[in-house]
Amino acid sequence: MDKMYQIVLVVGFLATFAIMSFGFTANIFLWGIIAASIFLAVLLLMYSINQRLSSQNEDSEIVESEALTDSRISKTMTSFIGIPFFIVFGGLWGKYESMFSVRHGGGAVVVLYYGMCIVSKNDKLRIIGKWYNGKKVGIEGNFVIASRIENISSGIVFDGGK
Repeated sequence: MDKMYQIVLVVGFLATFAIMSFGFTANIFLWGIIAASIFLAVLLLMYSINQRLSSQNEDSEIVESEALTDSRISKTMTSFIGIPFFIVFGGLWGKYESMFSVRHGGGAVVVLYYGMCIVSKNDKLRIIGKWYNGKKVGIEGNFVIASRIENISSGIVFDGGK
């Protein structure tokens, strides 16, 4: 098990305990159990999806290609810490993910990069990453989880360090 997911599971169990104890003190113990169960189910679902994707034994591949679309950068929530006091006071933490498509083998391939990666349409790229079958996640064709992207057109290198 990855160290990050060990930490996530420990935090999940601590959050579950906190939710249940708050529910017990507020005389809504059943709602605390329901909220904690939903929280744990989401954590375990995220872990199983990650294990399914990482269990494939495909090696990294280097491909030079041309971008078909501009990159879309989004911030996804990774953690939340809050204190319920009539309303919830707390904070959200997240990470950036970039997604775009490239031309490869006569078709389009979806590229996912964990981090900010600025790519414009028609940029020449060198992509290093693991290739996966897209049918398992609902994508027709293949997709790449990139660990390094070199934008040959602009000279910028995006290195995730993985």
